[in-house]
Amino acid sequence: MQKKEVVLVLASLIFLIGAGCEQRVGEVVIIKDIIECENIPNLNVRAECLDNFYMDQAFQTEDSSLCNLITDPGLASECEDSFVLTFEGALLQNALQDLGACDEMPLEQRQDCADNYHFNQAFDTSNFELCDEIINGELMEECFALEI
Repeated sequence: MQKKEVVLVLASLIFLIGAGCEQRVGEVVIIKDIIECENIPNLNVRAECLDNFYMDQAFQTEDSSLCNLITDPGLASECEDSFVLTFEGALLQNALQDLGACDEMPLEQRQDCADNYHFNQAFDTSNFELCDEIINGELMEECFALEI
């Protein structure tokens, strides 16, 4: 490595360390203390650091409202979408085994959740009387078609 390249690498490392970040090959450094971000003098780097901090905290605390604090629109949308998919996916998985888990779903999804629960229970137990509990007409038809 030439002297010019060494200086450039050192300058990059100093900038990253001064920005409250560390450079590690092949891994992402998670900022655990918001003060690390707030002490960054470069406004763009500070904003990026804060956005990453809020995204990490949203997942660590399972608090999707932290996604609203992210200033980068693309990252905010990614945070919200990922959080919703992860959270609702886990709820739906639980709901397939426990009808009470549907009560934790957003109001507009509760009936679909209950319908899917009854469909899966009818299929798993071969008790097709459970198909009568399904409100969605198409899903009810599919359920009764399993009986044949």
